[in-house]
Amino acid sequence: AGATEVCMQGGIHPKFTGKDYLRILEAAKSSCPDVHVHAFSPLEISHGADTLGMSRKGFLRLLRDAGLGSLPGTAAEVLTSPVRQRLCPDKLS
Repeated sequence: AGATEVCMQGGIHPKFTGKDYLRILEAAKSSCPDVHVHAFSPLEISHGADTLGMSRKGFLRLLRDAGLGSLPGTAAEVLTSPVRQRLCPDKLS
């Protein structure tokens, strides 16, 4: 029957803005409207929101309205704060 979910997570591209994340999401949903989109790390959400000058909550609403179904975790959340800060200083807490 085909795929039911697509996962997209690519990190922070310095030239991407929140509009790029929205375009990627819209491309996936226009190609397969019923697919569940599991995409964008918390850092990508923060970056997208910052580039559009809006809150993270507002950017998440835009993504949800465009078809985002869920967000992947990033593994760093299982570490204690001191360990996470040492191993992955750019991860969001």
